[in-house]
Amino acid sequence: MAAWHGGTVRIAKAQDEAVQSDDDGDIAAGEMGSEEDDTPVPTRRRAGASVPRFVLDPSARVAVAHKFSKLFSAELYGRAQLGAVTDPLETRASKTAGGLILNTSLDGFVWSNSVELAQHQHDFFGPLTYDSYEPTTALARPVKFSESGWSLTPRISYGYLWATDNRFARSKTELMTPVTYKLTRQLDLTFTPRVDYQVYTQRPDGRRDWTGYFALGFKYDIVKGINVATALGYETRSSNVPRIGYARWKLAPSLNLRAEF
Repeated sequence: MAAWHGGTVRIAKAQDEAVQSDDDGDIAAGEMGSEEDDTPVPTRRRAGASVPRFVLDPSARVAVAHKFSKLFSAELYGRAQLGAVTDPLETRASKTAGGLILNTSLDGFVWSNSVELAQHQHDFFGPLTYDSYEPTTALARPVKFSESGWSLTPRISYGYLWATDNRFARSKTELMTPVTYKLTRQLDLTFTPRVDYQVYTQRPDGRRDWTGYFALGFKYDIVKGINVATALGYETRSSNVPRIGYARWKLAPSLNLRAEF
């Protein structure tokens, strides 16, 4: 699920940072997950084709959230993402998605359950590749270090993606620990280490992928509920299927709008 890649998180995913409120530690879970897009990596590369060493993964997200009590909150969101924009600005894939996230606070932990419906397209929102449906459950522990400005959120999640194209059906287990340092009231520096394991369940080759990601970035709150963020990260993937693995740099800018009521 989730950044954007993103960046997010990307889920939430998006793509993908943790956010801790100043009053009770609740999390905007939609910003916690990764928002990566698997479609730019083909099953077999064409002769002479190569995986780009640098890609741009921009995304935009709009959400409406409501806190029912100190224990329960919910969020509805929609997002759009371009996957692997390469030189000279060729977009290999794009995605539009919407989902619901339910958060429960339990003794300092946050248990999140979400479901996302998405359409995956070729090129710049071009022909439809496949539709997907992905429920995810995640457990996170927000930690804020007194007045130092540092905070971190270890998080483990598990999700399963059903796809109208069976080649993309897969489970994903993800571990990540976003770290944030608050420079000013509006500006945060971020560090995001992440590793995930994906098992493609409907493919005859039994594909299984490990992906590692480390990124540095920032998040700037323009006004309450509107922020821009970007992260530059290094991503590596290894697979039991030949010619699927790669290593690349990824820049993931995002625009996020979130209204709470």
